[in-house]
Amino acid sequence: MPEIIDQSETMESSIPSYEEKLQLIQELRELVSNSTFTEARTDDVFLLRFLYCCDWDVDASYKRLLKVMQHRRNHPTWFINEDASNYIALLKENIKTVLDKRDKNGRRIYLTKLGNIKSHIKASDLAQLDDLWFNTILDEPETIEKGISVVIDMKNASWRILKLLSPGNVKVAAQSADITPIKHMEFHIVNSSAILNSAVTLVFPFLGQRLKDQIHFHNSNMKSMHDHLGYDALPEEYGGEKGYKVEYESLYKRLVVDYGKGADYKVSTNNNNKEELKENLNPEGNCR
Repeated sequence: MPEIIDQSETMESSIPSYEEKLQLIQELRELVSNSTFTEARTDDVFLLRFLYCCDWDVDASYKRLLKVMQHRRNHPTWFINEDASNYIALLKENIKTVLDKRDKNGRRIYLTKLGNIKSHIKASDLAQLDDLWFNTILDEPETIEKGISVVIDMKNASWRILKLLSPGNVKVAAQSADITPIKHMEFHIVNSSAILNSAVTLVFPFLGQRLKDQIHFHNSNMKSMHDHLGYDALPEEYGGEKGYKVEYESLYKRLVVDYGKGADYKVSTNNNNKEELKENLNPEGNCR
């Protein structure tokens, strides 16, 4: 069990102690419990997402949470509303997955392969996949603290993806990304094609400067991506470790079987995993 830092260190930094963090979680829980969003989870790990993202400011965290919940109400078809097992067919398209290795900064790697998008896939399908995976990995305190690296692979992407980038779809997607309760999130685009220029033209006007600053274009330069994510974290097809392949089936089966219960915004029935939280709520664990 980690030691709590001494009082002098607490005063020198603005990072709250473990006990203070628990108090801030409770303050946020009381606000959410008294809100009109009765569907919102109030367990520690869920609230921790917003507090880390907002530098432990309870008021800012509450406002961010309300924005997220209202966004979900405004666009219900863009978010999952059933048990994770009901999304097996969509998961089998192998469009999006979370790799089993973290990058060199400890961030989860979220892989999107645009070349696997078939003609029947809708923008809301892609958004539901994001919701399913993100709500799973954001139940991990380490991911809340370290963040997520999104790899977008343009290889074999068809011009059909441009039909998904209507102004309405792009606006909703940009809003979703902007209010996602995670402070450290980067986007890495690889295997660029002629489609990319058209996609950027359609998408960038809807993005805030913060999101634009988090996007890195690597073209086909895998070494460039290695500099950000690390060699060992990436599959062989991205110049990573030889023999390391993306095992889509085992990844989505593990998602459904082990983590499916955390894949929605309903109130969690878990016991808040106090011991794991204690390890992750150390004084050095503030979002920076």
